[in-house]
Amino acid sequence: MTPLVSRAAELSRLEAVLDRVPGSGGGPSLVDLTGAAGIGKSRIMAEFCRRAEDRGMN
Repeated sequence: MTPLVSRAAELSRLEAVLDRVPGSGGGPSLVDLTGAAGIGKSRIMAEFCRRAEDRGMN
């Protein structure tokens, strides 16, 4: 997988979503990730999913 470069702000916002999932005191959340083709949407979502799995989410 390609390296994730210069996405700290986006990952911080996605981490905040993971902090609010059911079981942690928050309600359901929806992530809407949009952008032009080729800017790394799939890559950042892969990282988001990896971090969710690291927390025991599936």
